[in-house]
Amino acid sequence: MAVRINGIATTQMYKDVIALAEQCPRLDLIVQPMVEHAWHVQCVATLLDQVQRSTGNPRTIAIEAIIETPLGLENLREIAQVSPRLEALSFGAGDYAAAMHMKNHIVGAPDSSYRIRPGAEFGESGSADQFGDKWHYAMARVANASRAYGLRARDSAYADFKNAEGFRAAAMRARALGFDGKSAIHPSQVSICNEVFSPSPEEVAWAENVVRELERAARAGDGAVALKGEMVDEAHIKLARGILEEHKSAKQKQTEIGTQPS
Repeated sequence: MAVRINGIATTQMYKDVIALAEQCPRLDLIVQPMVEHAWHVQCVATLLDQVQRSTGNPRTIAIEAIIETPLGLENLREIAQVSPRLEALSFGAGDYAAAMHMKNHIVGAPDSSYRIRPGAEFGESGSADQFGDKWHYAMARVANASRAYGLRARDSAYADFKNAEGFRAAAMRARALGFDGKSAIHPSQVSICNEVFSPSPEEVAWAENVVRELERAARAGDGAVALKGEMVDEAHIKLARGILEEHKSAKQKQTEIGTQPS
């Protein structure tokens, strides 16, 4: 159970935190927008500490900080390690784009202007355009900081909710960068999100094979083994175990909500 509160620049933030902490017994997480400094998170954490001591409620309410301004991105290292209540970082593309004076109005979508035509500046013709991802720098920094400090990483929303394939492509890019999930602003995006951020049967089979073969190699005194022409070693077994843990977690969540895991 997560609730997004008003930002620290408003007159409502402290009221949101106190009311939720005192009156919402199921609350797991406060989502804090427009985080630009470490003290922004510390302010919410202190309010939660005070309410918890006052009420005697043993339940720990965590914080997710949304990084959605250039200043927040610059201060990311300090933000990421400010409080044990901080559980996750997420990227907010909409406000980030506005603060950066980006012109594309579709939040989370690529921009056709962000491209190069190799050779065109030298008068050459016939080369195909190469497109970039204008969100890559910010997303990569959020994902990296999350992993560095043991936090979950959540990608931004994708505003064009009627474009299912566009959302899928954006989710796949986020997963490739190491994000754990992505904001969904429409029910139609939820199933795609769950599919993309859950290990596929092929990934699970690969992971099981890697673990099995490397454990067998270790018993024989070998640190690496060749699998289908690919040399795999200790780094691969870490990746494989991570995939299997994600698969186990996904199956457990499916069971908890009353569905049968595939």
